[in-house]
Amino acid sequence: MNSRLELPSGLSEYEYQMKAILVTTYLIGATVPRLGPLAERALRIPLTDEERGFLPRLFHDAFSLICNSRELFSYKQIGIKQYTFMACLDAKTCPICGEMDKKIFYTSEAQIGKKFSTFASRM
Repeated sequence: MNSRLELPSGLSEYEYQMKAILVTTYLIGATVPRLGPLAERALRIPLTDEERGFLPRLFHDAFSLICNSRELFSYKQIGIKQYTFMACLDAKTCPICGEMDKKIFYTSEAQIGKKFSTFASRM
């Protein structure tokens, strides 16, 4: 996962506004299902059904990126040298996460989306 939002073509020109909506809603504690309607009102544009359906996944992935970045930063700040990757190991677990389960990594080498969560969305 990277820090660039991958938006459908109809929303790509609104990337800056989408990032602002993400940060604001994250800070006020809005839930993922409420973000689609909030984004539509904030952008003041009608969304297609495809775009409206894409928003929960977009927001979920963006929140995961924010949370995992904060977690990794905290690890480094308090001097944690290694961490163990723990997968959920249920029906929604992807093969990549399953393979990584219980593996130990160095915090200094962590890369979000590669050796540190998030690999896949659980939606």
